[in-house]
Amino acid sequence: MVVTMDVVTTTPTTVALGAEPGSDDAPVTACIVRCWRRFNVAVRSQALMVLWVGAVTAIFFATYCTYKYEEKHFYLRQILGVGLCLSRATAAVINFSCFMVLIPMCRTLLQILSSKLPPKFHGCVRVCVDQGVRLHVLFAATIIITSIVHSLAHLVNACNFSSYYSHDFVDINMARYPGEDPLLMILRTVPGWTGLAMVCLLVFLSVASLKCVRRSCYDLFWYSHHLLLLFLVLAIFHPLSGVLKEQVNIEEHVPGCQYMNTSRRDEIPYPEPRPDVGVCFVPPIFISQKSETWKWMLAAFALFGLDACCRLYRRRSAAKLEAVQLHGAPATFKADASAPVAATAAPSLVPAPGDDPYRDSVVELRLAKKGMIARPGQYVLLNCPKISLMEWHPFTVTSCSKGGDNTFTLHLTTSGDWTGVLRTKLVTPKVTKKSDKPAYPKLYVDGPFCSRSERIGRSAITICIAGGIGITPFVSFFNHIISSKNVLRVERLHLVWVSRSISMFATFADHLTNLHYEMWRQNLPDFFTMHLYVTQGSPHEIISNEFWQKYQLLAHRIRVGRPDWSRLFREWQTVYQRQKVAVFSCGPASLNKEIKKHCHIATLAGHKFAFYKESFA
Repeated sequence: MVVTMDVVTTTPTTVALGAEPGSDDAPVTACIVRCWRRFNVAVRSQALMVLWVGAVTAIFFATYCTYKYEEKHFYLRQILGVGLCLSRATAAVINFSCFMVLIPMCRTLLQILSSKLPPKFHGCVRVCVDQGVRLHVLFAATIIITSIVHSLAHLVNACNFSSYYSHDFVDINMARYPGEDPLLMILRTVPGWTGLAMVCLLVFLSVASLKCVRRSCYDLFWYSHHLLLLFLVLAIFHPLSGVLKEQVNIEEHVPGCQYMNTSRRDEIPYPEPRPDVGVCFVPPIFISQKSETWKWMLAAFALFGLDACCRLYRRRSAAKLEAVQLHGAPATFKADASAPVAATAAPSLVPAPGDDPYRDSVVELRLAKKGMIARPGQYVLLNCPKISLMEWHPFTVTSCSKGGDNTFTLHLTTSGDWTGVLRTKLVTPKVTKKSDKPAYPKLYVDGPFCSRSERIGRSAITICIAGGIGITPFVSFFNHIISSKNVLRVERLHLVWVSRSISMFATFADHLTNLHYEMWRQNLPDFFTMHLYVTQGSPHEIISNEFWQKYQLLAHRIRVGRPDWSRLFREWQTVYQRQKVAVFSCGPASLNKEIKKHCHIATLAGHKFAFYKESFA
């Protein structure tokens, strides 16, 4: 489960214009209030975009003005014109963006900083954690757009170097002779061929990052993304040959003066900040411009390398598999990892033709790892070398031991390729020759990592909406309440859970019933309410299911069909008119989109609904 987050929140605003409800000014007042709320929501939801655009715009124009007005670039401007300013300004933005694009991906460093820094610095780290994927995409889009402008500007520069060859100051030319083929000029220089290679890499990375490619061939997306490191290496060497020159003896040779024995031809009429100042007796001296790119790239590599070292250190030893349990299978399977194989008779994993009885099954793993301490809502990365050395899949920690045994629990759906193979290896393990114990594959765990779900429990009114296995972040919070006997700042907790089959409810039924009875034990009967919806099956099938007899508390709360979100949100708006409501949604993109829409409608109506989402990607 990869976490991506959006937030839509605002505070109700009252505009006092002296208009009575029945007066002619009332419609005008209502219109102003609605417009203000829409503006407030738009600013809050796009705050990161506004800040980033403002930052790159400032960098762009600061660099643009430097190359347009500074005297040391006078003679180069005479040849290249505005193309020089555009190419250098976009280069500055690319340098900054290449440094920033790796920061949201350094999850290990962000996790360490989150735990070590004082609380007043948690805001910056929290933004990188909560909006990590969104920021990464935003920075990457900036690199792509500015790279297009940068490449086009240099194509124009190559043509200008060829067409406006300077006979008076030969050292400043990139062309070897007047009229040199611009394409040949690009291919024979280091900036030219490295630039072409970087453009090809960007095109490939952009195509591999499309949603349709990610869904159909995730491995291509994952492995191709490592080419970004090659892109950064090429960026270091791209400007090092120094084809662009600048003047260094400005005091001895004032730019724009009439140098002896020169024709003073203006290659391109271009407005300059000062006129000619007479005759100079010293020729201009040009040196290659110093590159700043390597500083940005090495800083990015340093952060990424440090993060990689921390990851390798945390992944150095395999986690100990304590127990395995398969939920939702035709035959219940539960095994102690240390028990002999004869005691763990597993069901056959060969489904009938055209049918997959394990489509909705869930594998529960109890693992132990030294030093493992996780907060509710955090997730870990799981790797099985026997399946793939490079694939690390994120899973929410549903429970973590408070004692010293460092055990924790994960729940994995088995609908995907990787999880399907892992299920087979765990449920039908091979037996070693030296003992009768099952030979389970080694599992490596990296984490835990921060997620937006850690915010659950920080609002007085919390609404948790889950789709299928999206219940896991909320189960983690429920288990924390039960084990710590502490509901934090929560006064009311609502759960709406939509599942395709009733077997998913059975997987986590014990967690929900335990929370319900714990709240009753603490004399808080109104603290926790739940609505369960099953989208497949008839009421008769549900009643006849053994789940009905085993979990009467939950069975009476199950409804067939999908929730009426409009009705539910109207009820919540009526009950919590002046209170801030935190709405957490975890599930398919369609569910998150629907919940976000209703939160947006409630916000525009003046209610304080904050929306947080976690989605599967």
